[in-house]
Amino acid sequence: MVAKPALMPVVRPQTRASAAFSLIELMVVVAIIGVMAAAIAPGLSLLVADNRQSGSAMDLVRFSRRARALSLSTGVAHLMRFQEARSGNLGRIELFAGMTSKCQQTPWAVAFAAAAGSPLAAVDVYDMAFYNRSGAAAPTDLDANRQVILLRAALSPPAAAPIPQANAQICYQPNGETYFLASANAADAGTPLGRQALPLMFTISRTYNAAPQGIARQIMFPVGGNARMR
Repeated sequence: MVAKPALMPVVRPQTRASAAFSLIELMVVVAIIGVMAAAIAPGLSLLVADNRQSGSAMDLVRFSRRARALSLSTGVAHLMRFQEARSGNLGRIELFAGMTSKCQQTPWAVAFAAAAGSPLAAVDVYDMAFYNRSGAAAPTDLDANRQVILLRAALSPPAAAPIPQANAQICYQPNGETYFLASANAADAGTPLGRQALPLMFTISRTYNAAPQGIARQIMFPVGGNARMR
C-alpha cells in the first residue's frame, strides 16, 4: 500500500496591528480641515446668497401671476401694493382682494388700514425679510458683514435712467384690465389708480456692507402684460 502524504498545516500570514495616529498627526489633520473650511466658507456664503436672490426673483414673478389668476377666478379686483419703507427697508409687497370687480371703484385705503386677521387685510405677502432671515433679529438693509438682498421699484422710461419709486400699486381686474399707481414719495401719492403709461421694474439686488454684490435681478411689469424676468 502506498502511504498517503501527510497533510501540511495551513499557516496563516501574520497580520500586523494597524498603528494608531499620533497626537501630532491628528492636530495636523484638524489644522488642514480648518484652513480648507476657512477658504471655502466665503464662496459657499456667496453661492447661498446668490441662490436666495435668484429664488426671490422667481417667487416675485409667481406672486404677480397668482394675483392675476385670483382676480380671474374670484371675479374681484386684486391689488399688489409695494412699499419700500417696510420690513427694515428691505422691500415688501402685499396682495389685497377687492370688494368689487373694478380697481377704481374699490376703497383700497380701507383695506390698507385693516388690522391683521380682518377679512379686508392682505391675503398674501411677499416679504424680503424671508430671504434675509439670519438669527433671531429681524434683518435690515443696514446689517453689516453679511449678504443683504433688497427689493426696489422704479419706472423704466425708454432710453432713460429708471426713476425710483418708494410706493407702487398694480391692480388686476377680472376682465383682464390692469390699473396702476406709483409714487416717489415715502407716503402714497393719494391719487386714484390709472392706466399704466411706463413699464414698472422691480430690482432685486444684493449688497455686503452697503457695497453692491453680484448681478441684480430685474422683473419687468410691461404695460398691460405679465411680469417676466429681464
